[in-house]
Amino acid sequence: MANTIKVTCPTCKAVLTIPYYAGIEDRMLKCSICGHRSKVSVFIEAAMPKNTAPVTDDDTETALTFKKEDRTIGSLYVGRTEYPLVKGVNTAGRNAPTCEASIKLDVTDKYMSRVQVRITVKEGGSGLEHHIESLNDRNLVKVNGNNVGIGEVLCLSWGDKLLMGSTEVLFQRPRYFEDATEYTK
Repeated sequence: MANTIKVTCPTCKAVLTIPYYAGIEDRMLKCSICGHRSKVSVFIEAAMPKNTAPVTDDDTETALTFKKEDRTIGSLYVGRTEYPLVKGVNTAGRNAPTCEASIKLDVTDKYMSRVQVRITVKEGGSGLEHHIESLNDRNLVKVNGNNVGIGEVLCLSWGDKLLMGSTEVLFQRPRYFEDATEYTK
């Protein structure tokens, strides 16, 4: 079968066959045998000996390269405004006089809580991972169109679109301003 790869659970060593597509290494995978959850890149590393490519089910040779460790701490973007995350626990919500979030989004969205989400940046099997969880069951949180329920924790990937209340927030690599061309007072 084309476009599939075999990966190994790092916990129970079960061999799993999963579909392959660009960017899959940053997605989360749950072992169907033991329930272990990690990024796909962790399962791929467990499946292959050092310095080899993953095994594919088709006969053509496929050269796949995966970053072993991504040490980048991401940022949240509302329009062109960047809100950098820090390693550890970050809370984000609507900026208001009583807002206790560590990241105060400058929006007037009445459907966003003052403390809407918690994003934890921590060490994972393939570098730094960004885990998001909703903190308020009255206000909507979605990641790429999928609801995030209270108590549910998702691992973010670069380019994920978050919907907090009715505001779209982009999770992306940080932007560096050395080459800024706009002048602002």
